[in-house]
Amino acid sequence: CHFPGTFFITTSGNTVTENVGAMVFELEQATYLLGLMAGKMTRSKVVGLVGGMEIPSVESTFIAFEAGAKSGCPDCRVLRTYTGSWEDSALAREATLAQISQGADFIFHNANEAGPGVFQAVSESQSKGVYAFGSNKNQNDEAPDVILASAVIDLPAAFVQIAEQVYNKTYKAGVTRFGLRSGVISMVVNPKLQSKIPADAAHLIEETKSKIMNGSLEVPRGNF
Repeated sequence: CHFPGTFFITTSGNTVTENVGAMVFELEQATYLLGLMAGKMTRSKVVGLVGGMEIPSVESTFIAFEAGAKSGCPDCRVLRTYTGSWEDSALAREATLAQISQGADFIFHNANEAGPGVFQAVSESQSKGVYAFGSNKNQNDEAPDVILASAVIDLPAAFVQIAEQVYNKTYKAGVTRFGLRSGVISMVVNPKLQSKIPADAAHLIEETKSKIMNGSLEVPRGNF
């Protein structure tokens, strides 16, 4: 192999060679918990999903969110909109307002830089009791009055874990999966809004998190 003394790590895909490994972030485990929170708290029984480009990794987080929502509210309706853009926050805002007009009161986005458009629309609809969720990083402070929680990937922590294995000469190139159990993936509740979460819902979420971490609950995800 080229550069035999060096390991190369990718953050997407699953290509593996003698010195090329991959990291897979199971964000679905956190988005399932967000969906469960939405399902337990929705008053309208309508929740929404707003994505950028329709790609397998984003759809997979939506599959998990929907499963979580249906676990908490079996007869909930889940709206799904892809804007086709990672950057156009105006489009994301319009898509979110359209979902709110259809009754959605909890909305999760996976739209990268267009996400602020979702938060803007939810903030404009705050009087209707609408809440949003952040994705990929802790976005709770971006709209602290309406973002209830975020599904978070701690990328530096993942690299540190791999680097420690390389340093200790225990790393073998392969696909390394990071879920809730690793600490790299987490569901972070906005402390400002924590009191909005009913005690029974909070208890169920913690119980479900434990089941995911000990392997007794497998979160649905896309095939990619």
